[in-house]
Amino acid sequence: MSAPKIPNATESEREILGACLVGRLDFRAVQEQVDRDDLYQIDHRELFEAMAAQLDANGEIDGPLLMSRLEGDALATAGDLLGGSYLLARSYQQHLAEIRDTAQRRRLMAEADAIYQAALSAESSEEAISDSQGRMLRLAAGQQTSGPVTITEAMREWLEELEERVEDHGDRMGIPTGFPSLDQTMGAMEGGELVVVAGRPGMGKTTLAMNIAENAMLRDDRSVLVFSLEMPRKELVNRMASSISALDMAALKKPQQMGEVEWAKVSQAIHAVHDKPMRIDDTGALHVQQLRARARVAHQQQPVQMIIVDYLGLLRADGRSLYEQVTEISGQLKALAKELDVPVIALSQLNRAVDKRPTPIPQMSDLRDSGSIEQDADKIVFLYRPAAYPGHEDEGPEAQVIVAKNRQGETGTCRLNFQGQYNRFREVVTGYEGMEGRFG
Repeated sequence: MSAPKIPNATESEREILGACLVGRLDFRAVQEQVDRDDLYQIDHRELFEAMAAQLDANGEIDGPLLMSRLEGDALATAGDLLGGSYLLARSYQQHLAEIRDTAQRRRLMAEADAIYQAALSAESSEEAISDSQGRMLRLAAGQQTSGPVTITEAMREWLEELEERVEDHGDRMGIPTGFPSLDQTMGAMEGGELVVVAGRPGMGKTTLAMNIAENAMLRDDRSVLVFSLEMPRKELVNRMASSISALDMAALKKPQQMGEVEWAKVSQAIHAVHDKPMRIDDTGALHVQQLRARARVAHQQQPVQMIIVDYLGLLRADGRSLYEQVTEISGQLKALAKELDVPVIALSQLNRAVDKRPTPIPQMSDLRDSGSIEQDADKIVFLYRPAAYPGHEDEGPEAQVIVAKNRQGETGTCRLNFQGQYNRFREVVTGYEGMEGRFG
């Protein structure tokens, strides 16, 4: 039985490259639709790369000058192509479409082989399925799943992003938390970052994370995906309504006693979130691979711009020890952030050792026994509220938000006021409004 033919469009490649060499087709129009790796023949790839370099340097394609800089098969191919007529009986768009289609088929074959190998070698079927889903999602989105890029290409992408930020007056520089004092210290959250918010129970981790999500959703229409492994979505929505409309949590516990003012605030909250791009998955005890799979599907249905995981300790993972499991979880969440190019905010609960110190302010050392969270996270934020401890209730509403790790910027501490009755944080410093003026 003969080996299957590898899909290719070498004749279309020759037509396109030849037409560009003799000046019948603008190479820029070709670059907008295909790149060198879409071509099948190696000499065609080398010729494409040389033409791109000449265009960047001189602003045009000069066939004879180009040949003086080629060698080997690429030189022979260019000489052969320069002698053609290239009537382009079919439109160049048809040729380009054929090149793209066969390139994608080759990538599909490569991914199918990788999926087959993963099925044989993965430690579990969940891991193999997660890997396969990721490969297919990236392929469908037009992203290649492997292969290094040159430093020149990486620099070009970096420069393009810098220029886009200048043109957009900095609007593309990540997602702010909506708390100016925290943003000033930590900076915005970038795609690909794992942001860990850690603290003892009762500090307000979920409140802070959901406030950040509300700010992103209500102010910038950012698409947020929330995995609430501990709290059912009814409770989460209850808290959000209180936060958004300044509706006292105590009133929501006795709706039969609410008056017109309270019901007006309920309507206000419903109107505020209507058709806003937030989705909530409150499935408990998810395996981290299942979470990644669900995030991919959600992203495919509607692009996600921020993911919140509440909380890390309730995810399941493979591993003999708790340390190994947490390491697997933090590594997978970091990989998810990079794969979807979104910030992932993961909440983490610190152990009781923190409370044994005279002043129980969290420190980086409190994460040392929590797998590789400290290494995997791009930003680590500790939350500390003195009034949350028995006997210190009179210390007031102030909370310390400690940016203990920040790969892209400064570390330091900012202070927010905790408004427990409204399930929200607000700025302490006069002049910082944040989202204060939204609804009350």
